[in-house]
Amino acid sequence: MQKKVTFKNNEHEMAGILFFPDDFDEAQQYAAFPVASPAGAVKEQIATNYGSRLAKYGFIALAFDTSHQGESGGTPRQLEAPYERVEDIKCAIDYLVDCKFNPNFWTNWSA
Repeated sequence: MQKKVTFKNNEHEMAGILFFPDDFDEAQQYAAFPVASPAGAVKEQIATNYGSRLAKYGFIALAFDTSHQGESGGTPRQLEAPYERVEDIKCAIDYLVDCKFNPNFWTNWSA
């Protein structure tokens, strides 16, 4: 199961896809992960591969376009800015924490 979402990173509107386990129950808590794409990629590429795989293993994953890439805001386009990428990841985590299902980060998982 997946759902397109948007969230804010300061002045940019960020675009993402939330991936849920097939047996997702909103009353339960889940570990959740932000999944940023590598430089120059968009969420529909590598991040979606990782997001869908994490969901199959019972996690929630947010694959998203980083600032200046894909459907996310930011000019100039295709800019790779390490500081902004870190902020993007922080904002993705904030978004997941604030979600209605209130995921339980970094617990209840094993390697």
